[in-house]
Amino acid sequence: MIDAILARAIPIVPIVEGNLPFFERFFNSKRVILCQFPRQVRNAELAFNQSDVEMRVRWMQASFSEQLRRCVNKVQQVDQNDELYSDIVSQPFLKGNKLEGSLFDINLVGRSLRKLLQAHKSYLISESDAKELASTSLNSTDLLPIEIEPHNNASAIRS
Repeated sequence: MIDAILARAIPIVPIVEGNLPFFERFFNSKRVILCQFPRQVRNAELAFNQSDVEMRVRWMQASFSEQLRRCVNKVQQVDQNDELYSDIVSQPFLKGNKLEGSLFDINLVGRSLRKLLQAHKSYLISESDAKELASTSLNSTDLLPIEIEPHNNASAIRS
C-alpha cells in the first residue's frame, strides 16, 4: 500500500466486514479503493492448502462474485475518469494528514511495545521502566490496538 501511495497510484484495499473502523482509525479511506468482503472470506485461508492458489481464486470467484464485481467496477470507474483519479490521489493518506498518532508514529509504536512487554513481564523491561510505565496514564488512543491473550507461558497477539 505504501509503495502505491509513493508512486501516486491508488491502492486497492480488501477490507473484511467489521474491519473498516480499524482501517479508518489510521488511514484516510478516501485515498484508496476499498473492496469490502464478508467475514466468510477468512475461510479461504483455512479451507485450502496454502500452496494451491488457483483453488482459492476459484473459490473466491464462486463465493464472492458480487463483491469482486463491485470492486472491479470501482477500479474501472476511476480508470476512466481523470478527475476522479486526481481527486483520490490528492487526498492525504494518513488520518488527519499527520504522523503523530498514526501507525508510523515511532513514539506510539514504542509505547505500545513497552506496554506489551510489561503485560508479559518480559525481562526486557526493567523494574524502573515498569514502574514508570505503570505510573503513566495511557488511554486506548495512546496505544496500538493489540489484544493480549496469555496461554500458559506463551502468548498470542491479535490485532
